[in-house]
Amino acid sequence: MLNQNKKLAILSNTSSPSHVALRKLKKYGLREDMFVGGLVSSGEECAKFVRDTYCHHPKYYDEKDGDADGDKPPKRKTPKKALWLTWKESELQNPLQYLSYITNGINNNNGDDDYGNDDTTFTTNGGYYGEIEIATSVEEADFILLHGSEVWRRDDDDLNSIDLNFLFNEDYSKIDPLLNEAAERKLPMVCANPDLVVGLPGGVVGNMPGE
Repeated sequence: MLNQNKKLAILSNTSSPSHVALRKLKKYGLREDMFVGGLVSSGEECAKFVRDTYCHHPKYYDEKDGDADGDKPPKRKTPKKALWLTWKESELQNPLQYLSYITNGINNNNGDDDYGNDDTTFTTNGGYYGEIEIATSVEEADFILLHGSEVWRRDDDDLNSIDLNFLFNEDYSKIDPLLNEAAERKLPMVCANPDLVVGLPGGVVGNMPGE
């Protein structure tokens, strides 16, 4: 197709941001420059929506606290809280990087990780990352961030996460009570990966967030 001057683009259901997914093409024998149309991922669109809706929207700022010269930015109103279903920390997954990407966007200053961030981006402050807080219960959540299907992440420490037993076993015993309570409160949900299932090495089937 490239030899016929066809323009290629990728539409992906990965929960990774677009620029991170593009960097992973190399292991499949592909180059980023093959896809002049770029790559659009559901993880990217999710991040943009959460950023625009819950982070930087003007209605969430107190303009009176700023100044005319812009030296003092407007003070952020009470941060929104996400009921966060995500992945376990691993060599392949770092959920805090994704949360930081949502609130901060990409850092083009040659950061230390795939997201273009450096370690200073992830300094913790009581579970508060820029503009989004991690909810510890459905009651205090403003929306559901459905990023992965392994754990309910309740703070910055992965050890405090609750294993959902869903990815490999499709166990709804922990997820259903959460979602039923969230439905009663009419919490909006934003999904970073709408796949239902994924084929894994060894013929294993993984149950994904869209399931």
